[in-house]
Amino acid sequence: MIKIKKSEDCCGCSACLSICNHNAIVFKEDVEGFKYPMIEEGKCINCGLCEMACPILYRKVKDIRPTPKAYFAARHKNIVTLRNSSSGGAFTAIAGSVIELGGVVCGVEYDNDGVVRHSFSETMEGIRSFMGSKYVQSEIQGVYNQIKTYLKSDRWVLFTGSPCQVEGLKLFLRKPYENLLTVDLVCHAVPSPLIYKQYINMCSTKLGQKVMSINMRYKQTYGWSHRFSYCFYFENGQKAVDPVWVVNWGKIFFFSNDKSSFLSLL
Repeated sequence: MIKIKKSEDCCGCSACLSICNHNAIVFKEDVEGFKYPMIEEGKCINCGLCEMACPILYRKVKDIRPTPKAYFAARHKNIVTLRNSSSGGAFTAIAGSVIELGGVVCGVEYDNDGVVRHSFSETMEGIRSFMGSKYVQSEIQGVYNQIKTYLKSDRWVLFTGSPCQVEGLKLFLRKPYENLLTVDLVCHAVPSPLIYKQYINMCSTKLGQKVMSINMRYKQTYGWSHRFSYCFYFENGQKAVDPVWVVNWGKIFFFSNDKSSFLSLL
């Protein structure tokens, strides 16, 4: 039975929730906006599946050592795709191959309320919303079960997410699938979805238009560099690049842990 006593004992991947066959686990949001599993003990039969699916518990009992076979750097040949990607466009190339095989791509996009969530697409047009870095923890509940359904029907699936989400998916599936491809990101941490939504709402108020999404590594201004530019996309179809009168979420995300320096950005 999963019991979270300290916040660092949960990565929020939702594998435990997904694997429970008795609906004994619910995710509840804490004051900071992060979701943690809660056990409804009257429904729990102590089968232990939730514990076996937990990446945090798995790492505590297994001696896990990375065994990379090779390292590659990739850059998409299509200049338009490259400019619309946060980095080299490897995701789009891999996703395109999966779609050509009749497969399904699972990535992260903004919904109509500015919430970042995992979703599915079977077309190149559909994966455009998955492109670009989104510096916040995504909503992922229910996604692992849908992926399992696709895999069992012999369809190729590409899943992209944080390392914890990828490991949570693999532990949830309980066995390897040859038709599953996973791409995990170099993770710098996952900020609170609640605070991010508050930030989106603040930007909408300050800018006078409802913000639908943000490209936080907009290449049209400074090109491919470590100097990030930010493009805000509005509900009316317009956009604004680097508006100086709103807080820059990316600067906060990458900033130091010095509290006084952090507060100076607000």
